[in-house]
Amino acid sequence: MRYFCNTYIMALLDGAGVDLDLGGFDGRLCFQKVMYLLQELGVSLGFSFGWYCRGPYSDGAAGAGFDIRVIQQHVEVELPPVRGSDVERLGKLRLLLDLAKIELIELPFPERLELLASLHFVYHHSYERPRDGEEAVQKLLRLRPMYSLSQTRRALSVIEMMNAFVA
Repeated sequence: MRYFCNTYIMALLDGAGVDLDLGGFDGRLCFQKVMYLLQELGVSLGFSFGWYCRGPYSDGAAGAGFDIRVIQQHVEVELPPVRGSDVERLGKLRLLLDLAKIELIELPFPERLELLASLHFVYHHSYERPRDGEEAVQKLLRLRPMYSLSQTRRALSVIEMMNAFVA
């Protein structure tokens, strides 16, 4: 069953147009954030995310990422089809990633994903949830001061579109 779950995750990544090198830190960071965003968009992955130093993190997703790297290195895989409801969610993720690329063009892909996933997590899952988007921006800037106020507010506009998708 685990093999099928991991190949399904590979099919999701392929469908999202996300090609990651899971052998390096940036690839593993991006994998975590994409898994988080997919799950928040409604894809049933069964991962439990908590806050870590670079945003939402899941031990289960980390394990899946390492398993997928082994599969990619040693096995020729035929990917299973993506379920119908998940196809729609992948489309939403692609739209969000495209919008984030426009809004945050100056950030490399890993930092862009980290900012989006982290802001979403702070906004929706942090203890003492922020009352609104601006409070979420300020809270994230205290946790991750590497981002500018402008970048974080632009990321908020993307997150608010995501919120509209899942409302």
